[in-house]
Amino acid sequence: MVDNVRDLRPPRVPWDAAQHARPGVRFVTPQEYLAGLPVDVGRRMVKSTIAEALAAAADEDGVILNFSPPEFFRTHVAGVLGRGEEDDEDVTPLVYDQFTALTIIDCMIEMTVDDGLLANRGNGDSADFRLTLPDPLV
Repeated sequence: MVDNVRDLRPPRVPWDAAQHARPGVRFVTPQEYLAGLPVDVGRRMVKSTIAEALAAAADEDGVILNFSPPEFFRTHVAGVLGRGEEDDEDVTPLVYDQFTALTIIDCMIEMTVDDGLLANRGNGDSADFRLTLPDPLV
């Protein structure tokens, strides 16, 4: 008999803004997210890059399942940072290292806790994220 217990993921708890996000936020689609980001996010280089990458990584409901920082960086952050540089032969390749990992995670924590721009829930050995915006009615 095959031991496949390690391969079984716990069932995901349904998304609930009251449980998984900062108070006073609502879940949004990637298009709503980009259109509704606060002006000060656009003034922050790291935060605006991460916000664009999160929107690119999310599905049509604004959900990112089984978040992997290295994959997020290689696919989505590098995509945002490399926009318009495809024809430039002198572009230095982007490297995912410890500093990059800490910067991404620190920014995402700030976006979740302080800004109300991201919800999260545990997923066993991983985490899921969902795009949020502060509710203008709250």
